[in-house]
Amino acid sequence: MKNILKIIGSVVLIIFLIYFVYRNINLWHVPKSDLVKNEATSKLYRKVIPNTDNISWMTYYYTNKDVKVNDIPEGMKYNIAFKNTGTGMNEVDEKTLKKAYEDVYGEGSYKPVESFYGGCTKYYYDKINKMYKAKERNTCKSINTTIISKITDAEEKNNKFNLTVEIAYLDGNTRTVYKDCDSSLTSCTNIIEKNAVTFAEENLDEKNYNLHKYKFYYEGKNNNYYFVESKKIK
Repeated sequence: MKNILKIIGSVVLIIFLIYFVYRNINLWHVPKSDLVKNEATSKLYRKVIPNTDNISWMTYYYTNKDVKVNDIPEGMKYNIAFKNTGTGMNEVDEKTLKKAYEDVYGEGSYKPVESFYGGCTKYYYDKINKMYKAKERNTCKSINTTIISKITDAEEKNNKFNLTVEIAYLDGNTRTVYKDCDSSLTSCTNIIEKNAVTFAEENLDEKNYNLHKYKFYYEGKNNNYYFVESKKIK
């Protein structure tokens, strides 16, 4: 009888251990507080932000309530990809640009284009050498209003990742911080701070400004997360 009880006890223990391991493999995710501070989370967000003086691209996520990956202007995608190559060279080989592009938008998403703006310089495709070369150098426009953003929430679960940012607008001339601004960054309203000599992301939630929030969604595949959508949630 004792042996039977021992066997039953051992079986129950094994079942419990199997369940415990299974549960943690499928449901475990990094605590939100740790994800928000994680450099990998910041990197995911920075990867989808363009480097340009094209204001319509700079404000794109924040002036549209719902942005799906296929909605994003193609020129903006290549600008983002070029920024993510980390190069400011006169030439960038197609292989490097393709990798940077697909690192954001997924495998097979890249297609060669005749030209694109990398920063404020226009690059043209050289089919023979399979690279993009800078041919038109433009002076970047001076933009007085800056978009300041801060990651406030993040979650990683079931091969999906989402992060939430809150934003404000800083007028560099008057040092005034606004809650709202139009797509051209010329008409800002709802002042939240005046005479802000210094103002950065760490200042955004100091006084409970009740700022607008946007959620960015990513899906995982082959050990990488790819941008899927962004939504205004507040």
